[in-house]
Amino acid sequence: MLFISLCVGVAIFFMADSRKLIQHDNWFNKLVEFIETKLQHKLGAEWIWIITLLIPTAIVAWLVSEADEAWLGFPMLFVSVILLVYSLGREGYLNSLDLYVASLKVANAETVFIRAQELFPKLSKDLRDEWSHQYQQIRQLVFYQVMEQLFTVVFWFIVLGPVAALIYRLNELYLVYRQQHDGSKLASAHVAWDLKYIIEWFPARVLAWSFTLAGNFTKAYHECQHSWRQWAEPTGEIVVRTGLQALAIPLDMEEFKQTTDTAEQQQMAADELMAVRGLLNRTVVIWGATIALVTLLT
Repeated sequence: MLFISLCVGVAIFFMADSRKLIQHDNWFNKLVEFIETKLQHKLGAEWIWIITLLIPTAIVAWLVSEADEAWLGFPMLFVSVILLVYSLGREGYLNSLDLYVASLKVANAETVFIRAQELFPKLSKDLRDEWSHQYQQIRQLVFYQVMEQLFTVVFWFIVLGPVAALIYRLNELYLVYRQQHDGSKLASAHVAWDLKYIIEWFPARVLAWSFTLAGNFTKAYHECQHSWRQWAEPTGEIVVRTGLQALAIPLDMEEFKQTTDTAEQQQMAADELMAVRGLLNRTVVIWGATIALVTLLT
């Protein structure tokens, strides 16, 4: 059942229209607003965060326990697929990547720059004078997105079940809510940031080691060895560095910045991003094959 749930859930994740039928977050935003309205003068931000995550998690945990014992587990299969799809990312990293690569191949530099801001909302807004800086951010975001949207969720779904995957997504939604509605309180959400770091810590390192099998083994292996000893290093940086080392021919950023022909720069960027896409696809296949093998043996 676990392997079937994963296959169906990940397949739906890669179909944007189907994914959006399940991934509705208005209810969560309304829940945060309601709890804040009732408790903001009585409890601190940490308790509001705990209650916000605890209510839906407790309900889902009860639903999972009930579904697991009914009708030979088929209701559990349905519930697991729904929870997995909901817990996966909202943006769909492959779609954004493909659209950006397409714009690199046909559009002028100004259009590409604007298109990047539309496709990658998390891009820093203070680098508009340097297209090369923007591209550096984009290739970092692509690697981080695949960890945040797909691999971290799948990892905890396998290890601890759908409730653990849901907790990760709800925590992400809480942070997004804070960023969009009340940036002044974002610092008070430090417990949510701490939980995010803890949840991503191990999956990030597993993903980094996966790159050694999916790409340039020697370079990625040495990077993984170094990263594993850096216990406090941000998870995104580990994934980005190892992923770039796993590419057969990573882009030389110094050469890239010194290139005066914008069209040539765009082609270089498109080629590297297609290599990144290939690496990520091979990594997905490796994870899928590993999960299938473990499922058969157990």
